[in-house]
Amino acid sequence: MNNSALSSVALNSGGYGDTRTQKKTPDSESFLQLMIAQLQAQTPLEPVDNDRMLQQMSNFSSMEQQQTLNSNLSTLLEFQTVLARLDGLSQGSAWIGKEVDFVVGDSKIESGVVDSVRIDQTGQTLVKIGDRDVPISSVVGVRGAQSKNDDKSTQS
Repeated sequence: MNNSALSSVALNSGGYGDTRTQKKTPDSESFLQLMIAQLQAQTPLEPVDNDRMLQQMSNFSSMEQQQTLNSNLSTLLEFQTVLARLDGLSQGSAWIGKEVDFVVGDSKIESGVVDSVRIDQTGQTLVKIGDRDVPISSVVGVRGAQSKNDDKSTQS
């Protein structure tokens, strides 16, 4: 088999030694180009071994399946992230107008009425209590907010 032909195909197809693009994983096109070059470069006296050819085809199939699996897992991860954010927004929005107890610092518990809910840049759900943004993971209790009539009755 002519190794110089294989080397030039490997270099031109982004395989090993390609300093222009530095691909980290081979793609199916470069794999097929390399395999075609091997078939074209074989001599009649030294044909390609059938077992070796089957192993290469199996590797190619396995590589394609792994790429599909990786793509599907990435999509699933994106959906889970969106669902987690929606869940946090749903939970936080149910607290709007209600009084909540939340942990501040070293186990100090404070209370306040939830004004709004939002998600920050890191994906953490925060409830707005007065001028504070409190992570929903810090909330330890929820009560219905006291009405203004209840405040007046306690003052008389």
